[in-house]
Amino acid sequence: MPDKHRNPIRKCGVPKSCISILKNWDELAFMFYFGSRGLEKIVSRTPELTKKLFERSKRK
Repeated sequence: MPDKHRNPIRKCGVPKSCISILKNWDELAFMFYFGSRGLEKIVSRTPELTKKLFERSKRK
């Protein structure tokens, strides 16, 4: 059974190794994995949910 949340992320060109982080929405892992510059680059290529996560992490 294909995971329908996975496909839009993969189409945006996010590496497969990032998918588990994007799927779990672990903010700390997300920040450590991408760093802030990498995170901005990913945010511009992923759905609204990622942007919301990014905004939350910037406020802390």
